[in-house]
Amino acid sequence: MRDIPSALAMVTDDATEAFAAKPGASSRKSWLRRRPHSPPPCYIAQLPEKILFEIFMLHCLPPRWDACSRAPPAPMVLSHVCRQWRLIALSLPILWSWFSPAVWRAYAENPAPILLVQLWLERSRGCPLALNFGPERIFPATRLLFPNIHRWGSFDVILSDDIAKDLVNAPLENAFLLERLDVTTYSLSQELHDEWADCLPRLPNLRRLAWKSSNSPELLLQNAPWSSLTHIELFISLSMKECVSLLGLCTQAMHIGIGVVTSVADDITSVPTMLPRLAYLRVQLHSDAVGALLRHFTLPSLRTLRFNTLYPSTTRQSNGFEDFVLRSSCVLEILHIHDVDLHEDDLVCFLGMPCLQSLREFKVTSKNMTQRTLSRLIYPNAPGVEGIFPHLERLHLEYIRAPDGLLSDMIASRWRPVRDNNLPASLQNVGVVPHSIHSHGRDRSHLKKFAEQGLWVGMKW
Repeated sequence: MRDIPSALAMVTDDATEAFAAKPGASSRKSWLRRRPHSPPPCYIAQLPEKILFEIFMLHCLPPRWDACSRAPPAPMVLSHVCRQWRLIALSLPILWSWFSPAVWRAYAENPAPILLVQLWLERSRGCPLALNFGPERIFPATRLLFPNIHRWGSFDVILSDDIAKDLVNAPLENAFLLERLDVTTYSLSQELHDEWADCLPRLPNLRRLAWKSSNSPELLLQNAPWSSLTHIELFISLSMKECVSLLGLCTQAMHIGIGVVTSVADDITSVPTMLPRLAYLRVQLHSDAVGALLRHFTLPSLRTLRFNTLYPSTTRQSNGFEDFVLRSSCVLEILHIHDVDLHEDDLVCFLGMPCLQSLREFKVTSKNMTQRTLSRLIYPNAPGVEGIFPHLERLHLEYIRAPDGLLSDMIASRWRPVRDNNLPASLQNVGVVPHSIHSHGRDRSHLKKFAEQGLWVGMKW
């Protein structure tokens, strides 16, 4: 949930300007000047109810199906401001449909939590419920949520043995509205982990699955409804063979995050599988090159690719990458490379690939980034001379090893306070982490000036 006072401040300022623009506004200002000690008019109290409805629903709730907010529950705050706000809060069932950790803490401190949960359920009036609880927040009042399983829309849970047993025995086939499931099973026994994985096919309309576990993923891989999921986040260990097999089943997926793909050398021979809707792919690998994974797939809709190599790779990261992009005919807009041992030859190869010239965001973490890389990134100012990444708007570089001044010169070549027709695109956001903090005085000075002139700059010196 956003900060409610700051969210309302913008509206208050607008209301003040509108009030001042009315006929006779100058006399009102004079009246305020003549009586400086009198309380100013409360313009926010004059806002129409429709505007307050919009503020409450758009600015006072977390994103849809995000029950993880640790801010105070919106209804508890809004309903204690004034009578009008309380009536509006009571008339908005969606405000009462989020059971966040803050709600559980409030109930745990109350002498009658069961009555409060009942009240919360009544005021939500049939809205899909977004639930978030774990072992430390399980108490008798939460049992009231199980008879309302037909209203569950989003469920975040840290599974213990007790809650896992309750869920296995719950009528999950009645959870018709449940679209999003986020499960953490690190403290769960292998037996109950497998029983809970067996329950996944009983959820009829599951579309978003996040699974965090150190247990064996075998039954999860067998039982989850991969072909109907659109968003997948897995924090488990998979072999390359298991990963390729799993991704091949996700024919409707638009967003996939995988970690960790182990370095087991599997001899996999297959025709590239097409995933027509996949727009986002994040993968964390031990040491296998990302090209070894991508050569098994054709991803025509891919826009964002993020890969993280945990240990030094024995193969070139760029090998097979250009073939994959050309085969997929995808237009990549975001590329994140986190490989502290990435060879600069590979990095320079990425910079020069024609298939990557559509990038709008480029992030690299590598300790082998030197003057050679930064020089390539300088955009030429000469008319008619093409530079790399002409559409680049966001750039983040970590562990730069380069002479003082070259970094700021490169950024200056890609950004101007005033639009320059020689630049197809101008930088809007820059993040930099030099390898050494002692020899970049000129860079620091220039980047500070750029920030004062409007460029967003994040620096770690």
